[in-house]
Amino acid sequence: MRLKYEAAAVNLVMASPHAAAAEVVILQDGKPLTRNQSTRDTKFRPAANDGGEESYIRVDSARMYFLVDNHAFGEHELELRCSAGVAAFAFTFTSCVDPVASALQTAGVPES
Repeated sequence: MRLKYEAAAVNLVMASPHAAAAEVVILQDGKPLTRNQSTRDTKFRPAANDGGEESYIRVDSARMYFLVDNHAFGEHELELRCSAGVAAFAFTFTSCVDPVASALQTAGVPES
């Protein structure tokens, strides 16, 4: 699935109704996410073909997953490579950035 968007962050409601879990590999602008673009739902593993890292999300319950956080508004293309059994329902987008919350997230400080 490919999606061109203009936003600071992207979320997607997903489920894995026919399996305990499924995976969604995430590419932005043709590349895996960087650690800076990752969210609390993003996982990383060694890429099979180039020695780099692959960014993905493990879908193990029906809920909203945080796909990417660019920390700044911009235009991008998101590509989601879904394993069998992933159901996708609704995208949401963050169009503005709270500089304090963004700085806290980058520093790893939990928001209260």
